[in-house]
Amino acid sequence: MMSIYIFFPPLKTGSGGLRVLKDLVQILTKNGYEVKTSSDPNFFQTKLTSQDVYLVPEGWFNALLPGLKAKAKIILYCQNWAYLFTGVPPDIDLVALPLTFWAVSYPVAWFMEQTLGVKAKILRPSLDFKLFYPPEQKSLFPVKIAYMPRKNKGLTRQILQTFLALTKPKKLADKIKFLPIENLKPGQVGEVLRQAHIFLSTGFPEGLGLPPLEAMACNCLVVGFTGFGGWDYARPFNSHLVAPFDLPSLPWQKNGLFTSDGDVLNTALSLIEAVSWYLNQDERFFKILEQGQKTAQFYTAKNQKKTLLDLISRVGIGN
Repeated sequence: MMSIYIFFPPLKTGSGGLRVLKDLVQILTKNGYEVKTSSDPNFFQTKLTSQDVYLVPEGWFNALLPGLKAKAKIILYCQNWAYLFTGVPPDIDLVALPLTFWAVSYPVAWFMEQTLGVKAKILRPSLDFKLFYPPEQKSLFPVKIAYMPRKNKGLTRQILQTFLALTKPKKLADKIKFLPIENLKPGQVGEVLRQAHIFLSTGFPEGLGLPPLEAMACNCLVVGFTGFGGWDYARPFNSHLVAPFDLPSLPWQKNGLFTSDGDVLNTALSLIEAVSWYLNQDERFFKILEQGQKTAQFYTAKNQKKTLLDLISRVGIGN
């Protein structure tokens, strides 16, 4: 009988990627699959057989070895393009190995096609709409800006300093309150985002970037980086920002004031623009919020479940 084994990276703290893996376990278990997990590659050495499916996230090459030895049906699930080649010995060609490739987003799949020549299947994560949803009403003032200090800490600090320097002559800073999101449980993050009017996105590199989506679900206008992976959903209001590939058509349009990754000045200026729109109750602010709601609703547990069950049923039979 086939079992599904999933390698959990041995991280000291939780991560969005680890949460996604746990979601997969829950979906598969509820749908009748026998699933076993471990953060120790040695655990799999005596367990795996050629009939089993073995899923390993990118960046943990050594964890693939038990599956290769057992000739199991191995899935390399790339959740961040930036770590696809992490730990891979220079003399090893990933494409030459008997692997099935999955990607967490369209940009990651595109990156894998460019670098490996493979067409990875896309398995997107889902949002927890019990934690991330719009409030009935937000307080009008001050303008609240949520951000994550841990995401590229130095750049985030520079953006905020630049923003404050630019707004000082206009006295805009007096009308603003910053809401740092750090050391909070997911439910508490949702509570902060429901208070915020704007979310400053400073994460990169990202395989998808869940925080901006969670912010959209809570009715925040997103300003800042896509992290590259965020191009899965990001459709910039500012047309001068162009994706490095053709964007597929989606059920939403301009859903944020996105800027180039690492661009401190333009991000600060975009933040000022968003604040000014809100203070003036500009219709552009609220149109972007509407598109953000449409965006978030695409990342449902139902869509994730349907895709996962379809993909897992095809592993080993033509993929």
